[in-house]
Amino acid sequence: MKIYGQEQCFFCTKAKEHLDDRGIEYTYIDISKNAEAMQMFREKGLRTVPQIWNEDIHIGGFEELAKVIK
Repeated sequence: MKIYGQEQCFFCTKAKEHLDDRGIEYTYIDISKNAEAMQMFREKGLRTVPQIWNEDIHIGGFEELAKVIK
């Protein structure tokens, strides 16, 4: 699983905690420090963080993650 987020993002922190609490491994990518990730956001028209993917499947933000992983 991959979480794309930024510092000072409440829901990014909540998403990481949600996965940590369930023992689910993930990679966290700070888009403000990763030009490639920022470019991907622009190309896909994404405007909010976190954005979460499970392999190539886009889950969405924290609320969508919480629904998928209860």
